[in-house]
Amino acid sequence: MILSALQPAATQLTIFAPATSAVRRIDVPPLGTSSITTLLELSPLPFGGDARALFAALGGVPTFYLGVPFALPPDDDLVAISSELGNVTSPGTAFIGAVFPDGVTRAPSGWIAIIDQIVGSSEAWHTMLTPFANERRIIVVDHAGRLDHRNPTTSELRPVTFQIRLSGDADPTWERTLQPGEFDLEAIVAAQHLGSFDSLFAPPAGRQFEVRAFFGDDAIPVQSILELDAASFEDGYVAIPPSSTRATLHLQITDLDAWYPAPSTPRLIERYRTGSHFEPLIDGIPAFRRLVQDLDRAGHPGHGAQFAGWAFNHFTLDEQDGRDLVQIAEAIIAGQGDVRMLATKFLQDEENFDHFQTNIIKLIALLLVAPSFVAFFLGYTKKFSNDGTGFILSLFAPLLITSPLLALLSARIPEILDFLEPSGELLAPTNALVTGDPIAIHARNPVRVRDNPLPLPTIEFLPGFVRNFILDDVTDHVGVWHNKQQCVKFESAPGVTEYSVFLGGIDINRNRLDAPGHGRPELYHDIHCRLTGPIVRDAWDSFNERWDFDRVRANTTRTAIPAPEPAEVRARPERHIARVGRTYPGPNPDGNSTGLPFSPQGERSTYDTLLAAIRQARRCIYIEEQYFVYDGTTDPPNLSEGSYHAALLNAASHCERLVILMPAVADQPWGEARWRRLIAQLRDAWGSRMMVGVPHRRPRLDKATLVAGVGRTRLVHAIDPATTTFRLAPAVRVPKSPFWLWIDGEVMFLYDTRRIEVDGQQVMEVDVMRANAPNDATHWFATPRAHKENAPVTHARLGSIYVHAKCMMIDDIFVSIGSANLNRRGFFWDGEINAFAIPERLAAAPDNPARAMRTALWAEHAGIPPAMGAVLFADPVGGADALLRSPWLGNRFVPLDSVNLKAQFEIHDITLAAGDMDVFKTVLKLAGFMGEQVLEDARDNLWNSLADPTSFVDPHRLYEDL
Repeated sequence: MILSALQPAATQLTIFAPATSAVRRIDVPPLGTSSITTLLELSPLPFGGDARALFAALGGVPTFYLGVPFALPPDDDLVAISSELGNVTSPGTAFIGAVFPDGVTRAPSGWIAIIDQIVGSSEAWHTMLTPFANERRIIVVDHAGRLDHRNPTTSELRPVTFQIRLSGDADPTWERTLQPGEFDLEAIVAAQHLGSFDSLFAPPAGRQFEVRAFFGDDAIPVQSILELDAASFEDGYVAIPPSSTRATLHLQITDLDAWYPAPSTPRLIERYRTGSHFEPLIDGIPAFRRLVQDLDRAGHPGHGAQFAGWAFNHFTLDEQDGRDLVQIAEAIIAGQGDVRMLATKFLQDEENFDHFQTNIIKLIALLLVAPSFVAFFLGYTKKFSNDGTGFILSLFAPLLITSPLLALLSARIPEILDFLEPSGELLAPTNALVTGDPIAIHARNPVRVRDNPLPLPTIEFLPGFVRNFILDDVTDHVGVWHNKQQCVKFESAPGVTEYSVFLGGIDINRNRLDAPGHGRPELYHDIHCRLTGPIVRDAWDSFNERWDFDRVRANTTRTAIPAPEPAEVRARPERHIARVGRTYPGPNPDGNSTGLPFSPQGERSTYDTLLAAIRQARRCIYIEEQYFVYDGTTDPPNLSEGSYHAALLNAASHCERLVILMPAVADQPWGEARWRRLIAQLRDAWGSRMMVGVPHRRPRLDKATLVAGVGRTRLVHAIDPATTTFRLAPAVRVPKSPFWLWIDGEVMFLYDTRRIEVDGQQVMEVDVMRANAPNDATHWFATPRAHKENAPVTHARLGSIYVHAKCMMIDDIFVSIGSANLNRRGFFWDGEINAFAIPERLAAAPDNPARAMRTALWAEHAGIPPAMGAVLFADPVGGADALLRSPWLGNRFVPLDSVNLKAQFEIHDITLAAGDMDVFKTVLKLAGFMGEQVLEDARDNLWNSLADPTSFVDPHRLYEDL
């Protein structure tokens, strides 16, 4: 905060309240040479003028601070705007400053003038401008709005040099340097003249002074004047408008080279693109609706759409539109547009399966029946949630394995393998739309087990046929294309062609059908983005490279839709500096491996970009992540400086706040032990400045299974406010514990049940917890009270919302959305694509995607409207505390360490139902569970080679153990 001194121009200066505010007093060291040691903090209530304009100009409503030599009002008093607070008599001094939600440090002469223009009706603001009648300043701040400029690598304070020239000149004429502790460029010029000129606001007639931050020969300066629509990039300068009176400008600067490092391996796309638009899309239903809007206009000659995904399903994308992807593709083709589709292939090299046909049949049989068979026996341990249909399937499992049906399977291997592919249901009907070569093909990631520099697992305990299957030279592919990308060439108006690319975490998968309100049966939180402008070319080329690679094996002569030429993707008014990051595995240089033809050494640009961005953090890092496991060793003294784990730990020394949202349970074998250890280490470094939470939804009834009315019972007898053990009937309707129940509006937590007989009737005796600390955020709010016999009882679960997102926002200036998880698979092994954005105007950008996305996400997790979130969470440092509001008062964000999540939020290791056709995911979960129970000796090998492998593009290649 900059505190400016106010001195009476005559004998007396009257101080008025700048806004209707609640006040408190804060003790500070003596201000300047005065004896003032107390500041009056004024937290405004909404005041006059245009609130939208105020937010656009100043990033929100400021908190004011006054240092005055007269008596102050008491704490928690309310002062009215323009009310007289007191007088300063000559030669006395007063001080004024303000703190802004966006974190930008502003000089009082600048922000007072802006508020005076916006509010306009308060004499107080005109009066406050009087002492600044002749002040001229150019305050230089970093990307986070700070006055202290730090080295991006060491975080040490550093000087900042500016090159200065006159408009019309090609080269700079002068250089002036702000030393650490200096922040006013105009004051430096006043002290060190530019020839005969002593002010940047007073150039020769007809010309302007232009300035450019110079960070070094390899730097890429980005600078923006917050009060003007003036920004420059790379070799550009910003012009200082002449002024003969009061003038205060704030010049924000950063070095893009520190955010977007040069690629560490060769690639065919650009390092970044300017003039682009990065539009965040939160959750599946809004994302699909936005996608369908573009697809609906792609049915024209020379236009069309291209899709890449981990999995494709057959379902209605947008209820308002009413069509599934096949029907949308049919309409595009009918309009003479083109369609291309790349679906990840999970079972690779299937043409070699006839060499060991019997073993494959056995493996298929196991895949089909093992989930329900194992779940039946383990359901009693409460490790699995097994519904009634799964119980019935498990009874027939042995018959299927041993029956003559295996003979029939042998003739149907290709069809069975297609059935097991998650995208099989969509590729065939899509190809049926055309004659000739296919337009929808499987994509194979060529990474092989041998491309992992870490030790292979010991698998001698496995049956011989399974061991041979895994280690066979042609079936050692355990990597996938994890990209989720949709490219659309459409007409935005008759004869006007536009290009857009959607990418992030959202597959064309029915389980993504959820919205920020999370009222759907599938509780699924995910993030996507829509790119337009020049950055589209890099994202589009990323698809076309893959299509050209996979179409050879798919035996199709159809080429991809060409990427747009530079002239076809005009610069967008939003002016975001965007970058595409990819993960491509690095092949073993000494093995029988072949890299991708378009990336022979692999690529880790997503990893490099995220690592660089974390090192820049000063105010707040916000992460939403599906797995959140470390990517280096687990021992802090031995952490590689290049790991994101180490970067997050080190960021505690230069960043104020770390907020993480993740699922309540690891969807990865042995993942929970790793994320718990990582979080514990981060907690040691960050302390209370770190928040880790999981999202949950309002209570819901259990699914009806074989028993109609499950979850709806009655009290067998009356209970008083202190009763914690009572009986419910009928017993058959009581679900397995633990769960929540409601009796006449009082919520209780049921943690144990016992079936007993009372008067010849089967009833369930239950043990419950009842709230007794309504002011404690770790407890629910309910008033224990008496309930009558036969009172209705409703049982419900608090559904944990699954977090599939992979996004990061830093200092409300940098945003990342993509398919890459924060683990080695996402950084170095699977095929991934991410997009990043920084607004050219930095904090002054009215459409800053990082700030807009963070506030919208926090509003969703706080259970409030997005418009309210934009105000409440404008300050990422102080506003984060609002996420700690009790879930029983409306928040969805639940602190990870504040409750017993496995008990309170219905978190089971596996939920198995007949409708769950994702066989591979179920088998992987089963394998993880059995591995945790049986394969502890092989745990670390399996983690490093199968669960979270790495490749030779990994700069560390460290073996992880627990």
